[in-house]
Amino acid sequence: MGGGVGVLDIIDIMADLYPYAGPGHWNDAEMLEVGNGGMSRDEYITHFSMWCMLATPLMAGNDLRKMDVETKEILTNKEVISVNQDKLGEQARRFMDMGEKEIWAKPLDNGELAVCFLNRTEDVWNLNYDWHKQTIYFADQINIHKKEYLIRDLWKHQNIGTTKEPTRCMIAPHGVLMVRLSLKK
Repeated sequence: MGGGVGVLDIIDIMADLYPYAGPGHWNDAEMLEVGNGGMSRDEYITHFSMWCMLATPLMAGNDLRKMDVETKEILTNKEVISVNQDKLGEQARRFMDMGEKEIWAKPLDNGELAVCFLNRTEDVWNLNYDWHKQTIYFADQINIHKKEYLIRDLWKHQNIGTTKEPTRCMIAPHGVLMVRLSLKK
C-alpha cells in the first residue's frame, strides 16, 4: 500500500510508540494520503482506520476542493473519527500479530474498546474470531470473559453481534474490519 515508505511501514513504526501517546502529546504518523491515488478504496479505508486507531492527528493530504464522494465518505466517517477523538486518548496496541494478519485494540472512554482486524495479505481473510478463546483484556476496564459486549461495525454503521458468539466475516485484501465494543445493557 503506497510507494516509498508506505502506510504499512508507518503502522509498523507506530506500533511500539503507544507509551508516548496521550492527551497533549500525540505521535504523528504523517498526513493522510486518502484520495491521492495509488491505493484502492479498501486500502484508503485501512489507512484512515489505522490512523484513527493510532490516535494520530488527522491531516488530509488531498486537495479538499477536488475531493470525490468516496474520499469524502471515508474522511468524514463520524464513527471512525470518534475512535481517534476519544477523550481517553490512548493509542491502539497490536494485540495479536499473526504474520500478515493482525488484531489491534484501543481502550476507549466509558469502558468501550475499538478493535481493528488488519489484513495485510493479497487474499481475503475469512475471519472467525472467538472472543472467548483469544480474549482482549485491559486491566479491570475491559474483560470479555466477565461481560457481554455489543459489536458495532464502524464502516457499515450497524451492530453485527455480541462477544458471546464468534465474529465471522470476510476482510478484503489490504482491508480491515473496524469495530467498537460497548457493554450490552
